[in-house]
Amino acid sequence: APISGSTGVQGVLDPTNTNASLGLVWPAGAVQAQIAMDTGLVTFYNSNNSQVGTASLPGFDSTPAFPNGELNFTAVHIPAGDIVGFNPGAASGPIPIVLLSCQDVILDGDGSTNSATNGTINGGVTLFPGGNGSSLLGATAGFGPRSGSLPAPGSLYPPIGGGGGNGGALPGGNGGAAVVIAAAGRITVNGIINVSGSRATAGTSPAQGGAGGSVRLSALLTEGIGNIATNGGADSSGGNNSPAGPI
Repeated sequence: APISGSTGVQGVLDPTNTNASLGLVWPAGAVQAQIAMDTGLVTFYNSNNSQVGTASLPGFDSTPAFPNGELNFTAVHIPAGDIVGFNPGAASGPIPIVLLSCQDVILDGDGSTNSATNGTINGGVTLFPGGNGSSLLGATAGFGPRSGSLPAPGSLYPPIGGGGGNGGALPGGNGGAAVVIAAAGRITVNGIINVSGSRATAGTSPAQGGAGGSVRLSALLTEGIGNIATNGGADSSGGNNSPAGPI
């Protein structure tokens, strides 16, 4: 295996790929792919957010498909204007997104925050829901990490997403995901990586946004002019009292 640890079994992740033997092929008109981590199903959407097709990622033979969140690609390239998102679905526990590449991971873009002109990885939200944000929750506190000492300088943060926001009469926001990207070559981020917490339901009753997720990058070379967002979600009133996550 290359130094990233990728086996390459999922093939290439690249919207320009037209060879199914090399990896996922995006249908015509698709600009967004949502990967379900529990089933391996990929749902494609066009620029109007209408579904234009589905496919399954190659290289898995179990359910859930990616129980530890690990995706093993040969190479990853997200052109400007295209989006790859992740949905934990019914996967057990708050899994991270661990994206491994035998070669490079490249997000094209212009360094702005406009997804229309940037290749984007949306980590999505964790399974740490906000308080009263789920019919399964009766308490007002959101799920997820609450306290603890920070890692020592120079050490790696564990791949744990942000906690869900406290709720009241309104649901709190969900925490942002944890994303780990490792490449045997380079990671070029001229586009966007977004793992921000979600906003609490808007209204006058106090509810807190979800905390920001975390991003870890590992490669021989990490470069780019892009944006990595780990922001906390807005409160129901529009303020922001939720922490950003580590990068």
